[in-house]
Amino acid sequence: MRNVLFCGLLCLALVPLAAAPAWAEDDAVSEETEFETFHIGLKGGFWYRPSIRMNAQVSGLGIGGGLPVPLRGTEIDLERDLGVGESPHSDISVDLNAEAVLEFMPFVETRWVGVYGWFVVPFEYRGKKVVERSLQFGNGNFTASTTVDSKFRQLFFGTDVTINIFNNRFFRIAPLVGLRALGVDWEVKTTTTAGPVSNVQKGDTSDLKSPLQLGDFQILPHPEIGALFAVGYRDYIDVTLRLATAYVNYLGMQGATYRVEFSVTAYPVPWVGIELGARYLEYDLSSQANQGKRGAFDFDLEFGGLTIALIVRL
Repeated sequence: MRNVLFCGLLCLALVPLAAAPAWAEDDAVSEETEFETFHIGLKGGFWYRPSIRMNAQVSGLGIGGGLPVPLRGTEIDLERDLGVGESPHSDISVDLNAEAVLEFMPFVETRWVGVYGWFVVPFEYRGKKVVERSLQFGNGNFTASTTVDSKFRQLFFGTDVTINIFNNRFFRIAPLVGLRALGVDWEVKTTTTAGPVSNVQKGDTSDLKSPLQLGDFQILPHPEIGALFAVGYRDYIDVTLRLATAYVNYLGMQGATYRVEFSVTAYPVPWVGIELGARYLEYDLSSQANQGKRGAFDFDLEFGGLTIALIVRL
């Protein structure tokens, strides 16, 4: 259903691209009342308590008979198997119980083209639970009835470019192309003590077969195509919907991504806006490597939550 929806909306947006040039407003409108389409600015705000849902399988390398052997990895549900809560935590936060994740979007808008950056600071979900079945995650092998601590960190960054078909005071339609990236740093571990000796068993994503690495984060980049729709009396209020998707089959990855963003922006003065919105992201990605090899992965990951931002533009 979601693929049909995305394809239908994208086709609807792309058809006029071949049929009509972009336009902004009636040339008869005087300069004094003309709708302004050129802006340079920065949007900064919060992604408030983004929820997470994930089923993941990460392969690693274990020891069998004194020799390294591939671990297939166990399919794990974060909440059910590891007790991971839906409240995020970010060390880069402005109070709000550290559950409001900071994000920034510099942008340039013209009559014909818009360019938008996007960066979400690292944030994590934590869990602690006595596992009820044996699990393999990365290089870790956890037996049933063992207490495990888990930490799932991620960050996001990327850019969108829109090409305006219509861009006037009352509505805007623009196909978009984007390059986005998801960074993951996931860890599951347990500590057992026998007398004075402590033994740590840990599985993580440090050897994930990802295309890029940034510090402790494995980076999974992906291009996107989509469309932007905006309506309203846009000098003062702008209601915007962004839809984007990607099919991934390169750099050792395969799968698909989906993005839906909705926002309502009010401009009490022309150079300052206040935005309220919601965002849903889905990643259904896996490694093309054989799942019996070290570093392979397969996960279905979803994020969703409300957003609030302040926009300053010139």
